[in-house]
Amino acid sequence: MNIQPLLLCCVTYELCGLISAQVISVTGTEGQGITVRCHFSFSGNRKFFCKENCNPDNVLIETSEEKAQKGKYSIEYEGTVHSPVLFVTIKPLTMSDAGRYKCGMSRFFGNSEQEVKLIVKAAPTTSSPSSTPSTTLSQGSEASVSDTRSEHFLPLVVCVPVVVLS
Repeated sequence: MNIQPLLLCCVTYELCGLISAQVISVTGTEGQGITVRCHFSFSGNRKFFCKENCNPDNVLIETSEEKAQKGKYSIEYEGTVHSPVLFVTIKPLTMSDAGRYKCGMSRFFGNSEQEVKLIVKAAPTTSSPSSTPSTTLSQGSEASVSDTRSEHFLPLVVCVPVVVLS
């Protein structure tokens, strides 16, 4: 058996997990909190959340620990090496928080990132006392997308013909 096709498949599989194709779209309300759940194929050492692109100036929070908080941002890691999940919370939301973000993990072959689109709606104006901002996952908005199907399909499309043709 020729080892090169097998090596190509392994490298292709690893690289396909670097950037997830789907965008998580989530809507929150001004003054409340929101939690985004980002799923990845493999774990990484450093966890991060950034606005727009992930230049050093745009990193809002990063850690190598299981949990971290910085100002209005918190990040929490759960899961196993092969099914890690990052929970990123922003509270309280302001209208200027609307935009595109990336949550991600650093890995040996590069960063694995999940794009997030955040829409912030204006707080409702009422004459009655307003509710308190969310302090738990159940009170705030939460969104998640797991993109494992698209990450695993591409390596099969590439690997099967390479191995069969060898």
